[in-house]
Amino acid sequence: MKGYSHKSAFQKRKPEVNRIWDNREEFCAIMEATIRDGQYKVGKYRYFVLRDRKKSRNISVLPFKDRCVQNDIKDSIEDILMRQMDDCMLGGLPDRGVLSTVPRYSVVRQMKRILKRADLKYYIQADVRKFYDSIDNKIVMRILEKYIHDKRTLAIIKEHLFNQKRLAIGDPFSHLLANLVMSRLVRHIRQLWPGLAIVNYADDFFIASDSKDTLKSILREMKKFAGHHLRLKFKRVYIRPILESVPIIFCGFKYTRNAVFLTKRTKEKYIRSRHKSRSLGSYNGILSVASTKNLRKVVETYDNGRKQSPTNFCNAKKK
Repeated sequence: MKGYSHKSAFQKRKPEVNRIWDNREEFCAIMEATIRDGQYKVGKYRYFVLRDRKKSRNISVLPFKDRCVQNDIKDSIEDILMRQMDDCMLGGLPDRGVLSTVPRYSVVRQMKRILKRADLKYYIQADVRKFYDSIDNKIVMRILEKYIHDKRTLAIIKEHLFNQKRLAIGDPFSHLLANLVMSRLVRHIRQLWPGLAIVNYADDFFIASDSKDTLKSILREMKKFAGHHLRLKFKRVYIRPILESVPIIFCGFKYTRNAVFLTKRTKEKYIRSRHKSRSLGSYNGILSVASTKNLRKVVETYDNGRKQSPTNFCNAKKK
Protein backbone atom coordinates (compact mmCIF):
# COMPACT_ATOMS: atom_id res chain seq x y z
CA MET A 1 0.00 0.00 0.00
CA LYS A 2 3.02 2.30 0.21
CA GLY A 3 2.68 2.92 -3.53
CA TYR A 4 -0.55 4.82 -2.83
CA SER A 5 0.85 7.11 -0.13
CA HIS A 6 1.90 9.80 -2.65
CA LYS A 7 -1.55 10.09 -4.27
CA SER A 8 -3.59 13.28 -4.12
CA ALA A 9 -6.04 14.10 -1.33
CA PHE A 10 -8.89 13.60 -3.83
CA GLN A 11 -7.77 10.02 -4.49
CA LYS A 12 -7.43 9.25 -0.79
CA ARG A 13 -10.92 10.59 -0.01
CA LYS A 14 -12.63 8.01 -2.23
CA PRO A 15 -14.89 5.72 -0.12
CA GLU A 16 -13.25 2.46 -1.30
CA VAL A 17 -9.86 3.89 -0.40
CA ASN A 18 -10.96 5.24 2.99
CA ARG A 19 -12.46 1.93 4.08
CA ILE A 20 -9.14 0.16 3.51
CA TRP A 21 -6.78 2.99 4.40
CA ASP A 22 -8.34 3.51 7.85
CA ASN A 23 -8.08 -0.24 8.63
CA ARG A 24 -4.81 -1.13 6.92
CA GLU A 25 -3.58 -3.77 9.35
CA GLU A 26 -6.90 -5.63 9.37
CA PHE A 27 -7.14 -5.47 5.57
CA CYS A 28 -3.60 -6.84 5.13
CA ALA A 29 -4.30 -9.71 7.53
CA ILE A 30 -7.55 -10.63 5.72
CA MET A 31 -5.94 -10.48 2.26
CA GLU A 32 -2.95 -12.52 3.41
CA ALA A 33 -5.25 -15.25 4.75
CA THR A 34 -7.41 -15.16 1.60
CA ILE A 35 -4.39 -15.55 -0.68
CA ARG A 36 -2.82 -18.25 1.49
CA ASP A 37 -6.05 -20.28 1.42
CA GLY A 38 -6.37 -19.92 -2.37
CA GLN A 39 -9.66 -17.99 -2.07
CA TYR A 40 -8.53 -14.73 -3.62
CA LYS A 41 -10.49 -13.60 -6.69
CA VAL A 42 -9.64 -10.48 -8.65
CA GLY A 43 -12.36 -7.83 -9.01
CA LYS A 44 -13.80 -6.31 -12.18
CA TYR A 45 -12.12 -3.56 -14.11
CA ARG A 46 -13.73 -0.22 -14.83
CA TYR A 47 -12.67 1.58 -18.00
CA PHE A 48 -12.21 5.12 -19.28
CA VAL A 49 -10.45 6.77 -22.22
CA LEU A 50 -7.56 9.15 -21.59
CA ARG A 51 -7.21 11.56 -24.50
CA ASP A 52 -4.52 14.00 -25.46
CA ARG A 53 -3.73 15.66 -28.76
CA LYS A 54 -1.48 12.83 -29.88
CA LYS A 55 -3.53 9.71 -29.12
CA SER A 56 -6.24 8.10 -27.01
CA ARG A 57 -5.51 5.41 -24.43
CA ASN A 58 -7.97 2.92 -22.99
CA ILE A 59 -7.26 2.91 -19.25
CA SER A 60 -8.27 -0.06 -17.10
CA VAL A 61 -8.70 0.42 -13.34
CA LEU A 62 -9.09 -2.37 -10.79
CA PRO A 63 -10.81 -1.95 -7.40
CA PHE A 64 -8.47 -0.50 -4.79
CA LYS A 65 -8.07 -3.80 -2.93
CA ASP A 66 -6.77 -5.47 -6.08
CA ARG A 67 -4.39 -2.60 -6.81
CA CYS A 68 -2.98 -3.10 -3.31
CA VAL A 69 -2.39 -6.78 -4.12
CA GLN A 70 -0.72 -5.86 -7.42
CA ASN A 71 1.58 -3.38 -5.71
CA ASP A 72 2.56 -6.04 -3.19
CA ILE A 73 3.29 -8.51 -6.00
CA LYS A 74 5.26 -5.85 -7.87
CA ASP A 75 7.43 -5.18 -4.80
CA SER A 76 8.16 -8.88 -4.40
CA ILE A 77 9.22 -9.55 -8.01
CA GLU A 78 10.70 -6.19 -9.05
CA ASP A 79 14.30 -6.91 -8.00
CA ILE A 80 14.27 -10.27 -9.80
CA LEU A 81 12.89 -8.84 -13.04
CA MET A 82 15.10 -5.74 -12.98
CA ARG A 83 18.12 -8.03 -13.41
CA GLN A 84 16.81 -8.81 -16.90
CA MET A 85 16.66 -5.14 -17.93
CA ASP A 86 19.54 -3.79 -19.99
CA ASP A 87 21.10 -0.45 -19.00
CA CYS A 88 19.72 1.15 -22.17
CA MET A 89 16.12 0.41 -21.05
CA LEU A 90 14.91 3.64 -19.43
CA GLY A 91 11.10 3.85 -19.63
CA GLY A 92 8.70 3.07 -16.76
CA LEU A 93 11.37 1.48 -14.56
CA PRO A 94 12.41 2.58 -11.05
CA ASP A 95 15.08 5.31 -10.90
CA ARG A 96 15.32 5.43 -14.69
CA GLY A 97 14.00 7.85 -17.28
CA VAL A 98 13.89 11.56 -18.04
CA LEU A 99 14.27 12.66 -14.39
CA SER A 100 16.91 10.14 -13.33
CA THR A 101 19.90 11.67 -11.55
CA VAL A 102 22.08 8.66 -12.44
CA PRO A 103 23.82 9.42 -15.78
CA ARG A 104 23.68 5.82 -17.05
CA TYR A 105 19.89 5.72 -16.49
CA SER A 106 19.06 9.21 -17.78
CA VAL A 107 17.42 9.46 -21.22
CA VAL A 108 18.83 12.92 -21.87
CA ARG A 109 22.37 12.08 -20.79
CA GLN A 110 22.42 8.88 -22.84
CA MET A 111 21.15 10.71 -25.93
CA LYS A 112 23.70 13.49 -25.46
CA ARG A 113 26.51 10.95 -25.08
CA ILE A 114 25.49 9.16 -28.30
CA LEU A 115 25.09 12.33 -30.36
CA LYS A 116 28.51 13.63 -29.32
CA ARG A 117 30.10 10.69 -31.11
CA ALA A 118 31.34 11.97 -34.47
CA ASP A 119 31.54 8.42 -35.90
CA LEU A 120 27.76 7.97 -35.76
CA LYS A 121 26.26 9.31 -39.00
CA TYR A 122 22.77 7.78 -39.25
CA TYR A 123 19.90 6.84 -36.93
CA ILE A 124 16.51 5.16 -36.78
CA GLN A 125 13.58 5.70 -34.44
CA ALA A 126 11.43 2.61 -34.10
CA ASP A 127 8.06 2.39 -32.37
CA VAL A 128 5.95 -0.72 -31.68
CA ARG A 129 2.47 -0.53 -33.16
CA LYS A 130 -0.27 -0.39 -30.45
CA PHE A 131 2.20 -1.61 -27.83
CA TYR A 132 0.01 -2.45 -24.83
CA ASP A 133 -2.88 -3.69 -26.96
CA SER A 134 -0.49 -6.05 -28.78
CA ILE A 135 1.22 -7.65 -25.77
CA ASP A 136 0.06 -11.25 -25.45
CA ASN A 137 -0.51 -12.27 -21.82
CA LYS A 138 0.43 -15.88 -22.63
CA ILE A 139 3.87 -14.67 -23.70
CA VAL A 140 4.14 -12.57 -20.52
CA MET A 141 3.41 -15.63 -18.38
CA ARG A 142 5.92 -17.79 -20.28
CA ILE A 143 8.65 -15.23 -19.65
CA LEU A 144 7.69 -14.81 -15.98
CA GLU A 145 7.84 -18.56 -15.38
CA LYS A 146 11.54 -18.51 -16.29
CA TYR A 147 12.37 -16.17 -13.41
CA ILE A 148 9.58 -16.54 -10.82
CA HIS A 149 9.31 -19.99 -9.26
CA ASP A 150 6.77 -19.41 -6.49
CA LYS A 151 3.54 -21.02 -7.72
CA ARG A 152 1.28 -18.91 -5.52
CA THR A 153 2.78 -15.67 -6.85
CA LEU A 154 2.47 -16.89 -10.44
CA ALA A 155 -1.15 -17.91 -9.83
CA ILE A 156 -2.07 -14.42 -8.58
CA ILE A 157 -0.32 -12.73 -11.51
CA LYS A 158 -2.11 -15.04 -13.92
CA GLU A 159 -5.44 -14.29 -12.23
CA HIS A 160 -4.85 -10.58 -12.86
CA LEU A 161 -3.42 -10.85 -16.38
CA PHE A 162 -6.10 -13.11 -17.81
CA ASN A 163 -8.86 -10.90 -16.46
CA GLN A 164 -8.29 -9.06 -19.77
CA LYS A 165 -7.20 -10.15 -23.24
CA ARG A 166 -4.21 -7.82 -23.28
CA LEU A 167 -1.93 -6.16 -20.73
CA ALA A 168 -3.94 -3.45 -18.98
CA ILE A 169 -2.82 0.18 -19.14
CA GLY A 170 -3.24 1.40 -15.57
CA ASP A 171 -2.25 -1.70 -13.59
CA PRO A 172 0.53 -1.04 -11.02
CA PHE A 173 2.80 -3.72 -12.52
CA SER A 174 2.00 -3.14 -16.22
CA HIS A 175 5.11 -1.02 -16.91
CA LEU A 176 7.33 -3.65 -15.31
CA LEU A 177 5.82 -6.53 -17.28
CA ALA A 178 5.80 -4.56 -20.55
CA ASN A 179 9.51 -3.84 -20.11
CA LEU A 180 10.13 -7.49 -19.30
CA VAL A 181 8.71 -8.41 -22.72
CA MET A 182 10.84 -5.76 -24.45
CA SER A 183 13.96 -6.90 -22.56
CA ARG A 184 14.02 -10.06 -24.68
CA LEU A 185 14.26 -7.99 -27.85
CA VAL A 186 16.80 -5.53 -26.42
CA ARG A 187 19.09 -8.26 -25.09
CA HIS A 188 18.88 -10.15 -28.39
CA ILE A 189 19.92 -7.08 -30.40
CA ARG A 190 22.70 -6.18 -27.97
CA GLN A 191 24.12 -9.71 -28.21
CA LEU A 192 24.27 -9.53 -32.02
CA TRP A 193 25.69 -5.98 -32.07
CA PRO A 194 27.83 -5.46 -28.93
CA GLY A 195 28.47 -1.81 -28.13
CA LEU A 196 25.42 -0.69 -30.13
CA ALA A 197 24.40 2.96 -29.59
CA ILE A 198 20.80 2.40 -28.47
CA VAL A 199 18.28 4.03 -26.14
CA ASN A 200 15.02 2.21 -25.35
CA TYR A 201 12.05 3.95 -23.71
CA ALA A 202 9.26 1.35 -23.33
CA ASP A 203 8.27 0.67 -26.97
CA ASP A 204 10.34 3.52 -28.45
CA PHE A 205 13.86 2.95 -29.77
CA PHE A 206 16.61 5.30 -30.86
CA ILE A 207 19.53 3.53 -32.58
CA ALA A 208 22.54 5.21 -34.21
CA SER A 209 25.32 3.80 -36.40
CA ASP A 210 28.06 4.79 -38.83
CA SER A 211 26.42 2.79 -41.63
CA LYS A 212 23.02 2.63 -43.30
CA ASP A 213 23.56 -1.05 -44.04
CA THR A 214 24.13 -1.81 -40.36
CA LEU A 215 20.89 -0.05 -39.43
CA LYS A 216 19.02 -1.97 -42.14
CA SER A 217 20.32 -5.26 -40.71
CA ILE A 218 19.40 -4.26 -37.16
CA LEU A 219 15.91 -3.20 -38.18
CA ARG A 220 15.36 -6.39 -40.15
CA GLU A 221 16.44 -8.51 -37.15
CA MET A 222 14.28 -6.49 -34.73
CA LYS A 223 11.18 -6.99 -36.86
CA LYS A 224 11.90 -10.69 -37.29
CA PHE A 225 12.51 -11.36 -33.58
CA ALA A 226 9.61 -9.19 -32.39
CA GLY A 227 7.16 -10.80 -34.81
CA HIS A 228 8.23 -14.41 -34.26
CA HIS A 229 8.90 -14.45 -30.50
CA LEU A 230 6.80 -11.59 -29.10
CA ARG A 231 4.01 -11.17 -31.70
CA LEU A 232 4.72 -7.45 -31.93
CA LYS A 233 4.91 -5.28 -35.05
CA PHE A 234 6.81 -2.05 -35.65
CA LYS A 235 5.47 1.04 -37.33
CA ARG A 236 7.17 2.17 -40.52
CA VAL A 237 10.79 3.17 -39.85
CA TYR A 238 13.07 5.50 -41.82
CA ILE A 239 16.87 5.76 -41.79
CA ARG A 240 17.92 9.41 -41.41
CA PRO A 241 21.26 11.25 -41.27
CA ILE A 242 22.33 12.96 -38.04
CA LEU A 243 22.45 16.67 -38.94
CA GLU A 244 23.11 19.66 -36.70
CA SER A 245 20.49 21.67 -38.60
CA VAL A 246 17.71 19.07 -38.05
CA PRO A 247 16.99 18.27 -34.37
CA ILE A 248 16.04 14.74 -33.30
CA ILE A 249 12.83 14.53 -31.26
CA PHE A 250 12.77 11.82 -28.59
CA CYS A 251 10.91 11.62 -25.23
CA GLY A 252 9.73 15.24 -25.25
CA PHE A 253 13.10 16.78 -26.12
CA LYS A 254 14.79 18.05 -29.28
CA TYR A 255 18.42 16.99 -29.56
CA THR A 256 21.26 18.34 -31.66
CA ARG A 257 24.95 17.43 -31.49
CA ASN A 258 25.60 20.19 -28.96
CA ALA A 259 22.31 21.11 -27.27
CA VAL A 260 18.99 19.86 -25.88
CA PHE A 261 15.72 21.79 -26.16
CA LEU A 262 12.12 21.17 -25.10
CA THR A 263 9.49 20.35 -27.70
CA LYS A 264 6.57 22.74 -28.11
CA ARG A 265 4.25 20.18 -26.48
CA THR A 266 6.46 19.84 -23.39
CA LYS A 267 6.67 23.63 -23.07
CA GLU A 268 2.89 23.92 -23.18
CA LYS A 269 2.49 21.22 -20.52
CA TYR A 270 4.93 23.05 -18.27
CA ILE A 271 3.08 26.35 -18.73
CA ARG A 272 -0.24 24.73 -17.81
CA SER A 273 1.22 22.90 -14.79
CA ARG A 274 3.69 25.42 -13.40
CA HIS A 275 1.46 26.39 -10.43
CA LYS A 276 0.40 22.84 -9.53
CA SER A 277 2.50 21.59 -6.63
CA ARG A 278 2.25 17.91 -7.68
CA SER A 279 3.55 18.65 -11.19
CA LEU A 280 6.06 21.40 -10.49
CA GLY A 281 8.83 19.15 -9.17
CA SER A 282 8.76 16.95 -12.26
CA TYR A 283 8.75 19.86 -14.67
CA ASN A 284 11.55 21.65 -12.83
CA GLY A 285 13.55 18.44 -13.28
CA ILE A 286 12.74 18.43 -16.99
CA LEU A 287 13.72 22.09 -17.36
CA SER A 288 17.05 21.49 -15.62
CA VAL A 289 18.34 19.14 -18.34
CA ALA A 290 17.45 21.33 -21.35
CA SER A 291 18.15 24.83 -22.65
CA THR A 292 15.17 26.72 -21.22
CA LYS A 293 16.53 30.15 -20.32
CA ASN A 294 14.15 32.02 -22.66
CA LEU A 295 11.10 30.01 -21.57
CA ARG A 296 11.82 30.62 -17.88
CA LYS A 297 12.28 34.34 -18.55
CA VAL A 298 8.98 34.66 -20.46
CA VAL A 299 7.02 32.72 -17.81
CA GLU A 300 8.55 34.77 -14.99
CA THR A 301 7.74 38.01 -16.82
CA TYR A 302 4.12 36.92 -17.39
CA ASP A 303 3.64 35.77 -13.79
CA ASN A 304 4.89 39.16 -12.58
CA GLY A 305 2.01 40.87 -14.38
CA ARG A 306 3.54 41.88 -17.68
CA LYS A 307 1.94 41.42 -21.07
CA GLN A 308 3.61 38.65 -23.06
CA SER A 309 1.75 35.34 -22.79
CA PRO A 310 3.93 32.21 -22.45
CA THR A 311 1.47 30.37 -24.71
CA ASN A 312 2.13 32.93 -27.45
CA PHE A 313 5.85 32.36 -26.89
CA CYS A 314 5.38 28.63 -27.63
CA ASN A 315 3.36 29.34 -30.76
CA ALA A 316 5.76 31.94 -32.12
CA LYS A 317 8.08 30.83 -34.91
CA LYS A 318 11.72 30.84 -34.00
CA LYS A 319 13.53 33.53 -35.95
